[in-house]
Amino acid sequence: MSTTQAPAPKLTNVGTKPLTVAAGTRGFRTVASSQRSVAFDSTTLPTFTYYNGQTWAYKKVTFTVPAGTQRLLERMAFQATGPSDIVRLTLLDPSGRFVANSRPQGGTATANYANVDVRKPVAGTWTAILYSIAGPGGYHSAPIILRSDAQKAIPVGRVSPAVFTLAPHRSRTVTATTRPPEVCGSVSSARSTSVAGPQSTISCT
Repeated sequence: MSTTQAPAPKLTNVGTKPLTVAAGTRGFRTVASSQRSVAFDSTTLPTFTYYNGQTWAYKKVTFTVPAGTQRLLERMAFQATGPSDIVRLTLLDPSGRFVANSRPQGGTATANYANVDVRKPVAGTWTAILYSIAGPGGYHSAPIILRSDAQKAIPVGRVSPAVFTLAPHRSRTVTATTRPPEVCGSVSSARSTSVAGPQSTISCT
């Protein structure tokens, strides 16, 4: 089986004390998912008053996040012409607490896509709120596609050295080796480096 060696980052201790470094690879595997087609008509849905006084139409969609989920990936696709009929997405956890929001941009060249990434989501019934300007100027085109993926972190390769001590103002190179296509491929992945507690991530591109 072939392997791919990812570009090796050089880590430097810029502080005045020795640091213990623990390095590793991380990807995310989907353990539960749901996808639904959501009808949205800005001329008939209930409305609310936006912060700027405009009237917006909204629709609530619920979905379940299982226990043990480490990452929630929520995606939305629609067919707006922009800019007034762009759809926005807000996520509320099971307690009703605001967690995340996506505001697709693009004006008349809207991306027609939203993406929300939640770390360590609470298990239970979540609510996605889809909203657009009310009336004929808002979104009332094709159904909106809403997909929810519950994911867990998995190792995607080997790191050398995995643990080492870095003296003040010293540097060391860390090499990550994975199996294709996991390097920047079908599994979302990154090389993670934990230095004396806090974690930093070096993205694989």
